[in-house]
Amino acid sequence: MRQAHAKMPLTRLVISACGLLLFLSGQAYSRPEILNTGDTAPNWMLRDTNGDPVLLYEEVDKTAVTVMFFWATWCQKCSELLPELQSLANSTTPQNAAFYTLNIWEDKDPAEHLESLGVTLPLLTKAESVAQRYGVGGTPSLIVVGPNREILLSQQAGEINDIKKEINALLTANAHTAN
Repeated sequence: MRQAHAKMPLTRLVISACGLLLFLSGQAYSRPEILNTGDTAPNWMLRDTNGDPVLLYEEVDKTAVTVMFFWATWCQKCSELLPELQSLANSTTPQNAAFYTLNIWEDKDPAEHLESLGVTLPLLTKAESVAQRYGVGGTPSLIVVGPNREILLSQQAGEINDIKKEINALLTANAHTAN
């Protein structure tokens, strides 16, 4: 009887320790606050499909606006919007806008999916860390960064309506900053 009674406090201690660890791990991985228009965009570095590094701040310094589109192959709305982004990219110059597709939460081949849609925009895979830094909670999500590394537009999943209209307005407003 004495041994069973001695094990009880140890069992409670182990259960309490596990509960504390679960609580702390949830705090460590909680989604950061969503970045909004006017906030400074955090820098990031990802590799493109050729293995070359792409750094946000380097891209922002080369162009009037940098468009980041967070997407996944399983997202139907993403598949509808990607050709629109491609069309928009085709109608502008690299000095005016840079477009990047940041693939997140993926279990299929994103390059094959883009090819099937006729989309040739730069693909950055495994972009979950960037999504987390920007507070992206779903797909599709769109973030546009302008001069001075300022977020000009932040639309989270479910908010994206007329993507061409939104980005064209930003291109027009920031055309004077293009090199």
